[in-house]
This record gives sequence, C-alpha cells and structure tokens, in this order.
Amino acid sequence: MVGFVLNTRRAKFSDPRVRRAFDLALDFEEMNKQFFFGSYRRISSYFDGTELASSGLPSGAELEI
Repeated sequence: MVGFVLNTRRAKFSDPRVRRAFDLALDFEEMNKQFFFGSYRRISSYFDGTELASSGLPSGAELEI
C-alpha cells in the first residue's frame, strides 16, 4: 500500500477544512490516467485483496464494537 498520511497532531493539519482541501486537491482518477496510465485502482479497504478486507455492511458483533 502506498499513500499519504497527514500528521493531525501538527497545528497546520488539525483543522478539518485543511484536510478536506487536500482531499479535494488530490484527484486520484486524473493522476492515475495522466501519470500512471491507468495502472492503479482505488482500494476499498486497508487490507484490500486479503481475507481481512472489509466487505458489506457491519452486522452482529461488529455493530456491538
């Protein structure tokens, strides 16, 4: 997995509006098309592609947690 993580303990990243601005500025689909020629796909789980990947809506014990 490759990604960017903002250190929210730093004052400049503590504002949710700043983090949202970064999110809006990073256009994954366009970057993938222009720079990586469609090589990547957006993941839906931190453990994507393994048996630990999330899928569907939580139920039972997951909801209790």
